[in-house]
This record gives sequence, C-alpha cells and structure tokens, in this order.
Amino acid sequence: WSGVNYKDALATRFDGKVARVPLLVPGIDLAGEVVAAAPDSGVAVGDPVIAHGYDIGVARHGGFAEYARVPADWVVPLPAGMSLRESMILGTAGFTAALSVKRLEDRGLRPGDGPVLVTGATGGVGSTAVNLLAGRGYEVWALTGKADEHAWLASLGAAGFLGRADVPVDGAPLEKERWAAVVDAVGAATLPYGLRTLRRGGAIALSGNAGGASFATTVFPFILRGTAILGIDSAYMEIDERR
Repeated sequence: WSGVNYKDALATRFDGKVARVPLLVPGIDLAGEVVAAAPDSGVAVGDPVIAHGYDIGVARHGGFAEYARVPADWVVPLPAGMSLRESMILGTAGFTAALSVKRLEDRGLRPGDGPVLVTGATGGVGSTAVNLLAGRGYEVWALTGKADEHAWLASLGAAGFLGRADVPVDGAPLEKERWAAVVDAVGAATLPYGLRTLRRGGAIALSGNAGGASFATTVFPFILRGTAILGIDSAYMEIDERR
C-alpha cells in the first residue's frame, strides 16, 4: 500500500522540484511484506513493514511500484494492532501530524494551556492533527476555507472554526494573545497570523507551505513573548526516533 501525497504530484512535474532523477516511480511512503532481506538486516521474510521519507519517491522508486527495494535501516516494523492498509491511510501526513504534536508537547504544551489552532484543517496533516489533539484533551480550533466541512471537522473534535477572512496576512506586529500553539501546514498565508497571536511562550509546529514558502514577520513575537517556530521534518529524522 502507499498513500497519495501532494509531494507525489510534484514528483511527476518537470517544474515540481521534488524528483532528483529523470525517471521516477512516485510514492513517498509504502507498507508491505518483506519478500527478501539480507541475513544481518534485522528484518525477515514475511515481516510487515513501513518505509517513508529519506529518498523514497524522490531519488529512488517509491510506493506506487508493486515491489520496492529500500535499505533495511529505513524500515519501521508495522505497529501491533494496525493493518498495512491502515498505516498508509495515516501515511506520511498522519505521521507528520503526530510528530507536530509530539514536538509541541516535548516543548511543554499541555491541554490546560489554552486553545490550539490547526491550519489547513481539512488536509491530511490538519485533519489528523485536529483528531489527535482533541483526543488528547486539547481545545482545538480549525482554520479552513471550506465552511461546508465544519460538521466533519467537528466530528473529529474541532471545538471552533476560523475562515480565511479571519486571518489577514497583514496586521499589527503583535495582536491579542489567543493560541497556546499552532499546527501549521499552510505557511505564508497563515504563519504571520499565528506568530502575532500566540500566547507568551507558545510555539508553531510548521510542516508545510501550501499557502506559499515566503512570509513576513517581525522579531517582536520572539523577543517580547518568547515564541518559537518548530520545523517539522518527517523525511530525514533519525530512524530510532521514527520507529
């Protein structure tokens, strides 16, 4: 099994700036059963495994192939209680959402600290983050331009909603403190707003640029409120932490 990711679409385009080889089978994540392995690889024939990130679907053929060959130290054993198909329903997007929540909690975020904003809430990262955070007891607000998806997001645990008109890119350097944290997969369209409205000591877990790669801000959120941007790189993290 393999998920369908935005990065996979970019890998098929000459101007996508993802593929690093001229001919490439896309698929940045995959799950399957081991059919062959070196004796000292740490995996055995028949093992159900997951692999994602690193050069998969970027510089080596990815998960849309029937068979994939990957280094053993890129492989993650399938967690107990999860099917191969379920692991790819969650996929890279779900893993990135989980890593975003983990990074925020490693920094000290707790449910009683205040509401958490999730941008791009109907996307793979956003919707999974809404569900994860709500399940862990957070008050989650969903930012989306799709008002017709509010009921679905509420079923995942969203307690409140913002639309695009609520988050102008231009604003005062600092605005009223509102969010204890932000999970942002959008970037330029929402990141400046998140920085302006973070509570003192809050952080943004940033994993995407669906709204653009460049953004404008000031130093004030960082030096007057002690806020932080936490870059979420799910592709090249160490294998021990990935597992």
